[in-house]
Amino acid sequence: MSVISIIVPAYNTASSIERTLSSIVEQDVPDIEVVIVDDGSTDDTLEVIETFFTAGNSTRLKKIIVSQVNSGVSAARNRGLSLASGKYVLFLDSDDLLNVGVLRRFIEAAETTSADIVIGGYELANESGITLREVNSEWFSGTIAGETAAERILKSKLRPWTASVLYRREFLISKDLKYQRGCNFGEDSEFTIKLVYRAETVACFPDTVYKYIQRGGSLSNKNDLQVFHYPASKRRLLVFFTRAQEAKLARIIESRSLPYSFLVSLNLISVNKDLKKQFKEIAGSMQVRRIMKRYFQLESNQRTLRLSFDISLLLL
Repeated sequence: MSVISIIVPAYNTASSIERTLSSIVEQDVPDIEVVIVDDGSTDDTLEVIETFFTAGNSTRLKKIIVSQVNSGVSAARNRGLSLASGKYVLFLDSDDLLNVGVLRRFIEAAETTSADIVIGGYELANESGITLREVNSEWFSGTIAGETAAERILKSKLRPWTASVLYRREFLISKDLKYQRGCNFGEDSEFTIKLVYRAETVACFPDTVYKYIQRGGSLSNKNDLQVFHYPASKRRLLVFFTRAQEAKLARIIESRSLPYSFLVSLNLISVNKDLKKQFKEIAGSMQVRRIMKRYFQLESNQRTLRLSFDISLLLL
């Protein structure tokens, strides 16, 4: 059994995946399994992957490479997880970069604490890999209960992102939770929060794990109606915590996470002139207005006020 399985979903990233794979090879962990799921790429992604490994870059890696009909990033991650065999699991997107030497220390944090999940920081970086800013959390020593960690995430005191979270695979299998198939925006936080809540113990790694590359064509920069996958993910979390009889966590989602997700989604599509009609219909609906009204009464941070002001102008 490998120490860690790194699951890499890939779709039309021929220009970036070699650099991503190199950041894995450069880690000083002797036993790494990399599981690459090509999600029906229409460019040379698969060829780049095969060339990378035939060029002698696979001597220290156990590699699994599979292809599937395009089914979305969630389905690709789920398939990768079903193939993984490592003691620990990490999800790394095919345009992001692990920081040099970080993986060994990340795994050591999990081994030392025996935690089900370890949460680290990450860096926002441009397409050249230059760090724009670090995203850290309110770090803590030792471990905390999953319920406590979930609350801290919902309150933005802990800020995990895809590859800044290390999971014990045995724990993942026991909980049988999957990424929401078909969801392309917000699927990361939904998956992480549900698992964190179900974890017995959660630890932190007070350093940045990887560079989250900000590129013009990435999903987080889209401005089509897929952005409403984001509030849909928050609605599923609301149902999840309501069924778990976690009234406090459900209230946080209802009063903060859900309305903020609508605000972000509306702001993203507001720049798409082709969706002006849909934008006004959604933003002007009674349901969305009710959700927003309570949020504006509770929230006072400047970013929220700026977004709400921009959207109000567009509705005039």
